[in-house]
Amino acid sequence: MKKLALFSLIVLTTACNPVLFLMDGIRNPRTRVSQEKIIRFAAETGIDTARIVFWTSAEAKTAFWQKHNYTPDLNVYNSNGFFLPYRDTSACNAAGFSLARELCKYPFGSPDTSDQLAYYLSSIRKSDGTPLASTLRPGQDYTVLISWARFVGNPIKTHLPDWQKDLERIQDCSVDYYYICFDRLKRKRSR
Repeated sequence: MKKLALFSLIVLTTACNPVLFLMDGIRNPRTRVSQEKIIRFAAETGIDTARIVFWTSAEAKTAFWQKHNYTPDLNVYNSNGFFLPYRDTSACNAAGFSLARELCKYPFGSPDTSDQLAYYLSSIRKSDGTPLASTLRPGQDYTVLISWARFVGNPIKTHLPDWQKDLERIQDCSVDYYYICFDRLKRKRSR
């Protein structure tokens, strides 16, 4: 009986347990999800759905993920379109909370001129198919791409609404931000 209880305790407390993943809202990242489900999830979470954008190029999505492989996270680009690192890439995204509140005064590292927003813009579309590049307002001090995915679960529900509130309150500089989705989308059927 003791062995059964110990075995049950180990199974229930291991990080790889699907039950624990489901309890935390984590879903299978390989599962394809419809764009409508993603937008509905975002709306239920309190995310501004007009700011959700999707990848149209696997190559650009992969290039972005190789540089910024953490979600949810804030990816900040300056007015010249260069990435501004705000934390050690091995550290968690907790610094994102102070970054979102203090973006205009944040002590960024040196801009990464090899990571340019322009490269990604041609591969990002709004949910209605509009290219993101055509909607960006000129003269912004910062453009923030918030990487996220529905499959991540509760961290999305806790981080993104707070970051959105903080970014909306900024008055010392001009900021444009978008939620760039990393869920695998269902392919739309052609008729």
